[in-house]
Amino acid sequence: AVSNFSFLLGGEVVGETEMLRSVATLNFLNGLIIGSIAIISFYNLFIFLSIRDTNYFFYFLYSSSMFFMLSIIYGFGYQYLWPESIKFNSFMTTAAPPFNAIFMTLFVRKFLNLYRVSSLMDSILKFFMYASLVTIVVSAFPKFQNVATIWSGVLAVLGAPTVLVSGILALLKGEKSAKYFLIAWVLSILSMMLMGLMITGIIEFNFYLFYSFSLGIFLEMTLLSLALANKIHFLQLDKAEATAAVLKSEMELTKNLATAAAQLEYKVSIRTHDLAQEKRRAEVQARTDALTGLNNRRAFFEKGEKLFQSVREQNDSNLLTVIMVDIDFFKKVNDRYGHSAGDLVITSVALSLLPHFMGSSVVGRIGGEEFAVVIKGINSSLAEQLAEQARVATESREITSEDGQRMKVTISLGVAAYRATDQSVDETLARADIALYQAKESGRNKVVLLV
Repeated sequence: AVSNFSFLLGGEVVGETEMLRSVATLNFLNGLIIGSIAIISFYNLFIFLSIRDTNYFFYFLYSSSMFFMLSIIYGFGYQYLWPESIKFNSFMTTAAPPFNAIFMTLFVRKFLNLYRVSSLMDSILKFFMYASLVTIVVSAFPKFQNVATIWSGVLAVLGAPTVLVSGILALLKGEKSAKYFLIAWVLSILSMMLMGLMITGIIEFNFYLFYSFSLGIFLEMTLLSLALANKIHFLQLDKAEATAAVLKSEMELTKNLATAAAQLEYKVSIRTHDLAQEKRRAEVQARTDALTGLNNRRAFFEKGEKLFQSVREQNDSNLLTVIMVDIDFFKKVNDRYGHSAGDLVITSVALSLLPHFMGSSVVGRIGGEEFAVVIKGINSSLAEQLAEQARVATESREITSEDGQRMKVTISLGVAAYRATDQSVDETLARADIALYQAKESGRNKVVLLV
C-alpha cells in the first residue's frame, strides 16, 4: 500500500544493550507517570463518592480518559491488551484524543461554571464536544481514519486556546480557582506544542523529549486536582460565611424581637383606633355617590326599604311616594361637551333636587343620569308638586363648563304612590319608572303621576 502522508522517524544508532536499557527506562518512567494519573483519577472518584460533588466526578472522567489516551499513544494497549489486532489499535489510536476531548469539555464547563461566565464560550465548547463525538464515530471506518486523525488535530488546535480564553474569562468574572486552572492548562498547551513541533520536524526529534509529553500531562492532572481541591475549599468557605451571616442575622432578629413586640403592641392600639375611623369613613364612602354626595344605589335601596317597611307596619296615614328622575338627552351633552361637562350636569341636577326633598326622605343617584327619591308622610299630589318644583329649578339653572361654555338641561320625573299590596320599595319604584317612561315618551321635561 502507498500512503499519501509522510511521517517523521527520529533516532540514532546505538548498541543493542543500550537500546534495551533506554526502552526499559522510558517504559518504566511513562508507566510510572500513567500509573500516577490513574491513582489521581481513582482518588478523585473516592472523594466524589464521599462528598457527592459533581466537579470531582467530571474530573474523574477526564483524568480516566487521559490515562486511557496516554496508554494508547505510548503503545501499552497494543502491547498488553490487543497485541494481535492492528486494525483495532489503529481505531483506538485515532479515537482516543477526541474521546479525551469530550470529557475534558465536560470538566472545563463544570469547573469554570461556564454557563454563568460566558454563554458564548459554553456553546463553543459544546460544539467541540459534539464534533469530537462525530470524530469517534468516523474513526470506526478504516478508510476515514486519516480524515478523522486530521480533524482530531484541528479540534485540538482550536480547542486548546478556546479553553484558555474560557479560563481567563472565568478569572475576570471572579472564579477564584480559575488561576490554578490556567496554570495547569498552559502547561498542557506547552506540552502539546512541543509534541507538535517535533512531529512536524521544526525541532529535532528526541525520544526523551517525545516521552516527556506524558510528564506535562501528569503535571496538568496534578495541578487540576489541586485546583479542584482549592475550588471546593472556597465553596466551603463561602458556605461557612453564609452560615455565619445567617446565625448573626438570627441573633440580631432575636435581639430586636422584644423591642419590636413592644413597639408593635403600641402601633396595634393606634392602628386599631385608626382602623375604626377608617371603617366608619369607608362605610360612609361605600354608601355615598362620589360625584354628587348623594346616597349611592346600595344606600338608597337600604334606606328606602326601611322607610317602606315602616309605612307597611303602621296605618294608612303614613303615606309613601317614590319619584324617578332622569336627565333629558344626557348622551348628547357628553357627546357635545365631553364627560367632564356631563359630570357638571349630574352635580347640578343633584343640587336642584336636594332642597325640595328634605325631612323624611331619601335621595339617591341609582345610575349614570338616573336619580330616585323616597318620601314618607306626604300624599302623591303633594309629591307631584315637589317634583314639578324640582323640574322648574333644574330648567332655570345655567351650567358653565370648564372651557366657558354655557349649558341648560331639563329632567323628566315619574311619581308613584305606595299601595297596600306592595311588598317592597322595588314594586313602588317600578311604577315610578313606568311614569318616568311616559314622561319621556310624551316629550320630556315634565312630571307624570301614576296613582
